Amino acid sequence: MTAPQIDETRALDHLMDLLAIEGLSGREGKVAAAVQEKLLAAGCEASWIGHDDANVRIPGNYEVGNLIVELPGTRPGPRRLFMGHMDTVPLCRGAVPVRLNGRIEAEGDTALGGDNRTSIGALVTMVETLLAQDVPRPPITVLMTVGEEVGLWGARTAELERLGNPEMGFNIDSGAPHVVIIGATGADRWQVDIHGRSSHAGVHPEHGVSAALIASRAVADVAARGFFGKIELPAGSGTSNVGRMAGGEASNQVTDHVFVSGESRSHDKAFLARITAAWRDAFEQAARSVTSSDGQCGRVDFRAETD
Repeated sequence: MTAPQIDETRALDHLMDLLAIEGLSGREGKVAAAVQEKLLAAGCEASWIGHDDANVRIPGNYEVGNLIVELPGTRPGPRRLFMGHMDTVPLCRGAVPVRLNGRIEAEGDTALGGDNRTSIGALVTMVETLLAQDVPRPPITVLMTVGEEVGLWGARTAELERLGNPEMGFNIDSGAPHVVIIGATGADRWQVDIHGRSSHAGVHPEHGVSAALIASRAVADVAARGFFGKIELPAGSGTSNVGRMAGGEASNQVTDHVFVSGESRSHDKAFLARITAAWRDAFEQAARSVTSSDGQCGRVDFRAETD
């Protein structure tokens, strides 16, 4: 059988269209609508395309669930799954893709969003090519997930039965197209609520326990021990990051609550646990180190979940 030929011009056009659509985690609705329009134009039946209810099962106010396309097979064979994610990170907000010297880049200071609009463009092109050239195929499910960048939410809430129970799957989200990866970096997503004690910062700041100071000491401690950012230690390697810090109500109030969220990553499961433990220990020690004039200290509620 002759291999199907990819129309590179159309493939690039699909990618440029998709890169220009803003779709941060939880706000993938416009991306999904554009994909559906392209798939219908490629010859998909409307009945093949739909969303699951992941959006009501994922924490937060998600616009849509995972987009699922079920292509009927033209020959017998086990169902195959091809997937990628629709959302991009906040750095891609407002991205304007341009072609420059044989590359696609973002105009201005934003990130491009190639992670992972490249996969969505590739999947649209795959479906278009299969249908246009009438390529023999087993049943195929195409899954385009939501909320990947903030915790793999679309993928973790997808139901195999809704996907047609595929026997094998291919996730497109990496670098070189000839590389096949059968493992993944483990990640701990962690959150911590830091509880201090409020007081008037302009009258009796010594009566308070600053949650902001606790957070600052904890992050500084982790960084000083080599567990922040890119981690290269004799015991192992990985990364960690603080993604969000929020708290406080007024500049004249000692901050009594700060919320911090972040992540730890490593290919080594044991070292991953060690990175997260470093964060937990740092927050707990920092909470004990900040005290009011009457000896009261802060406390923390640290939670971690492994992807």
